[in-house]
Amino acid sequence: MDSWLLIPRPEHFTELSFDNYTATAAHIPKHAARGQRIPFSFTIHNVEGRTMTYTYDVFVVVGHSTTTINSGTIAVPDGAAVHIPEVYVVRGAGDAVVSVSLPEQQESLHLSVPQ
Repeated sequence: MDSWLLIPRPEHFTELSFDNYTATAAHIPKHAARGQRIPFSFTIHNVEGRTMTYTYDVFVVVGHSTTTINSGTIAVPDGAAVHIPEVYVVRGAGDAVVSVSLPEQQESLHLSVPQ
């Protein structure tokens, strides 16, 4: 039966999410001012069945301009979740999209910040 794949097998995956999205969204002003700090955090949850080393990129897009906020690499044991705090400081005019990406897993999140 196992060779016919009739026995359930554990799924392996990575979860990427903004922490407490409702509270994060509530802290985003309707219009952000230059110099305003907007804190947020995200979680990487490893359910891959083994320790994984993740590369992450945090960046903001305003118009046609992309600026890196942070990037890094972190090892996460199987079954564990890590929370990574970040701060976006508004630098210019125009609506912004803050993004978090795990390029090797082809996963990303996006948060709109009206300016």
